[in-house]
Amino acid sequence: MRTFLLTLGALSLTAATAVAQVRVTMAAGQVSISAKNATIAQILAEWARVGQTRIVNAERLAGPTVTLELTDVRETQALDILLRGASGYVIAPRADGNPSISRFDRILIVPTSTAPRAAPAPTVAPTPVFQPVRSQPMLQPDADDAPAPGFAGPKFTAAPPPAG
Repeated sequence: MRTFLLTLGALSLTAATAVAQVRVTMAAGQVSISAKNATIAQILAEWARVGQTRIVNAERLAGPTVTLELTDVRETQALDILLRGASGYVIAPRADGNPSISRFDRILIVPTSTAPRAAPAPTVAPTPVFQPVRSQPMLQPDADDAPAPGFAGPKFTAAPPPAG
């Protein structure tokens, strides 16, 4: 029991030292970010809080923790750095021009796609077997080039002229 309590205490102490530290400030379209041992999702959560921005799909970003220091960079440049690992993102500008919050009302992150599931092996349809069709021999003209009895020759019907 004592070993269990010591192990639990050591784990909680280790977890306490690995707490992320994130600070985001914004002014006039510029952002400063100071992050230590934070995930991109944690940084974006602070961006959303400070910048009053709605961020969609931030929780779907995967990756290790980062330590990052950005000082007075354009918001678009900071987003390019933060969302480098995403498949893409879309930003919607804010209608009002409050300089103390983010210039963006919404940020929609396109989640990284996963590999498509393997399609089942196609089933091979049996190859159709074609049977040769035996036809009746054609009537041949007689030796003197006279048509065979009952052979009237081809019949042609003229097509009507095109309308126009």
